[in-house]
Amino acid sequence: MKLRWWDDNEIDILKKQYPSTGTNISALADRSKRAIQGKSRRLGLCVSREAKKTIYRHQLSEDSKKRVSDGLKKYYSLYGSHRKGKKFSEASKKKLSQSLKGLLVGERNGMFGKESPYLSGGVKWHIYNSKKHGEIKLHGTYELRFAKYLDWIKADWYAHGQFERFVFYDNGVKRTYSPDFYVKDWDTYIDTKGWFTEKDQRKIELVKKFNPNKTLIIATKDILELFINNKQGDM
Repeated sequence: MKLRWWDDNEIDILKKQYPSTGTNISALADRSKRAIQGKSRRLGLCVSREAKKTIYRHQLSEDSKKRVSDGLKKYYSLYGSHRKGKKFSEASKKKLSQSLKGLLVGERNGMFGKESPYLSGGVKWHIYNSKKHGEIKLHGTYELRFAKYLDWIKADWYAHGQFERFVFYDNGVKRTYSPDFYVKDWDTYIDTKGWFTEKDQRKIELVKKFNPNKTLIIATKDILELFINNKQGDM
């Protein structure tokens, strides 16, 4: 089975651009954001503080800014402010700054030297010791439960990153997509979904349109339970 490895040129692009652009790298448009995040994490790369201000900062519209401002003015006109007319002394500012830095920076930070167990959206990574693959990282409890089920029935299966990605086009732009599992015994790809949003549905429609010879099943909670209808060990 053909695997899609990262070549030296892609890794070089990632090292140069990820710290300043995050996952928005045009030269890697055929790689998903999830793949870029995962590879960057394994290489020890992170987005710079300055870049985060631009990439992740939520921009309020002028109308929203005005409504927030008007709301604060109304609140303070009715209830006043305990800080009104008061300013922090330079000594207080310095003390507060040093206190915050002591709590959040370096080895005093509880997450110092640790990889976050979560991806964006709050879904947790799980390490599963598979009978077929050994130690493997799975994203969320749905993937974990289904992997246990596949091992239990002794299926010949592969997880994302172990098989070739789907290629599709969205308004003329080349995209790639990787389901969670490929079960060779069934010649079927399976993607587990806790939430199947309209955006996801549209993407899957395009994936199926451009890959008519491949069988893809979206396993939402109800469908997942149909697969896992036999009680087993610690599942």
